[in-house]
Amino acid sequence: MLDIEPERIQAWEGLGLAEMEQERFPEAIRAFEKALEIRSDRRMARNAVPWIRTLMAEEGKTVEVPLTLLQSYAGEYGPRRITLRDGYLYYQRPGRPEYRLRPLTQDTFLLEGYLRFRLRFIRDTGGRVLKVKGLYIEGREDESSRTG
Repeated sequence: MLDIEPERIQAWEGLGLAEMEQERFPEAIRAFEKALEIRSDRRMARNAVPWIRTLMAEEGKTVEVPLTLLQSYAGEYGPRRITLRDGYLYYQRPGRPEYRLRPLTQDTFLLEGYLRFRLRFIRDTGGRVLKVKGLYIEGREDESSRTG
């Protein structure tokens, strides 16, 4: 496709996403940068480059989250279900695959095998988990309050 239509921005963004999911981060950045050369106002490409740079910076690092904190995250958040098994959190929505969560910080996690989405747990000043915030590579965010 890119050989036929090298100026097709959606093709470059699609290539960037595919490279990112394969954890070929430098190649993903190059594809998104090519998309930005074509149209600098593309929200997806503009947000994707720093998103991927964060992934690259985190490669090989391990963030330790205390078990008690992981336990506090497990629960129902609207359509989102977070479970704790064998010391790991898992994320699932109805009718979709289950993903193991890997911490980027104490409260922000990526989905292993689906790198275009992150999940942040929001707590009150007392530490009680109130909701989760979905963070999407294109810059969109949504929230689901804790329901159980």
